[in-house]
Amino acid sequence: MKPYEIIQQLAATNSRLEKISIIQRAAETENSDFFAGVRLALDKDTKFYVKQVPDNHANHYAGEGLSWEDFVALADSLSEREVTGNAALDAIETAMKESTLIEWNLWYRPILRKDLRCGLDLSTLNAAVGKDSDYYIESFKCMLAKDSKDRLDKVLSGRKALDIKYDGVRTLAVYEPGKTIVLYSRNGKVFRNFKKIEESLTKMLQGTLQSIVLDGEVVSASFNSLMTQVNRKSDANADDALYVMFDIIPLQDFKAGMCKISYEKRQFGLSEFVDHWLDELPNITRTNPRYVDFNSPDGMSEYEKLKVEVLEAGYEGLVVKDPNCWYYCKRHEGWSKIKPFIEVSLIVKEVYEGEKGTKREGTFGGFICEGVDDGKNIKVRVGGGFSDVMISEYWANQNKIIGMVAEVRADAISNDSDGNYSLRFPRFKCFRGFKKGEKL
Repeated sequence: MKPYEIIQQLAATNSRLEKISIIQRAAETENSDFFAGVRLALDKDTKFYVKQVPDNHANHYAGEGLSWEDFVALADSLSEREVTGNAALDAIETAMKESTLIEWNLWYRPILRKDLRCGLDLSTLNAAVGKDSDYYIESFKCMLAKDSKDRLDKVLSGRKALDIKYDGVRTLAVYEPGKTIVLYSRNGKVFRNFKKIEESLTKMLQGTLQSIVLDGEVVSASFNSLMTQVNRKSDANADDALYVMFDIIPLQDFKAGMCKISYEKRQFGLSEFVDHWLDELPNITRTNPRYVDFNSPDGMSEYEKLKVEVLEAGYEGLVVKDPNCWYYCKRHEGWSKIKPFIEVSLIVKEVYEGEKGTKREGTFGGFICEGVDDGKNIKVRVGGGFSDVMISEYWANQNKIIGMVAEVRADAISNDSDGNYSLRFPRFKCFRGFKKGEKL
């Protein structure tokens, strides 16, 4: 089958099992062109540096066909930045004119746009082909902390490191010798608006021969203003953003999904990279975890004191880390978060009007959000956490908001006698992505 015919089949079904079956059939027939194109589209390390890729409408151009080899040559020249600017646009238009309508619109163009528009993501592809397959694509994942709820006795035992949990944007800086540093979100989205941080990291790592990943959080004076700068496509001003690093991992280990160096030893390595530059580079710093022995008489007392200090200072809480824990690119109990509240990512399903007799009557009242967290199907009305500017903007742009991923802060997950789950005292925090359904 032609690759675009497989794309048509995938787009025609919403069933993940059917998509897996379609991909498996393509693998059985060794449709290498299809999987090579899927890799170009889904692999987050591959970038084409083009914002607009023209659509070839039926009454526009109708070429005889562009070979896969010629398209790969174009893709390589864009990825390696051998052609840029107007030259890149001219090369893309030439390829479009040579392609047939269907192969351009359903195959080549979606690849360059990094969006196949058929409901195929990395998890579905990898589930279909298996990890031992040449078609398997390593996904971009970092280590995430588990909630300490219901296992606090286990978390607060033995010798542990206590680290501040910052209210910012998780950011991973990937450095390879001779290449430009790239900042990623925890899901592999490229951040382009933290130029000052990129400059500081470039200076800090100059001459470093090892490929590494720095893990940390970008913070600013205001979380909402920080998210505004993250999402802004032009005229971004994030000069006050601070990169707070809390871990370092060899790049090859990060790609493999596991680093077999203990947390405590990684902290020594991070200190060697960062400490010398702390006074010279104002846009970067690192956390200073405090080690506590919970089996000693003073351990719990020190923990309680630090917990109060970080909350009074305006931080989210603490992350308790096992000093002997390896770095795992997944959510792992080696890191446990302790916060006075929970945060849940839910899809905005509906915008509702404010209640009669209140100051929001006739305007924005809030969101009705739904989603799954920890295996629980949650549905909740979120009416708190909105500024006057948000109220006006969200009421005027309801269609754009429905489908977005909202981060909702609450005291706890609640449920009624019928087993329906909701949130206690929900408050809107922010949107998590750039577009509908996306979470950074």
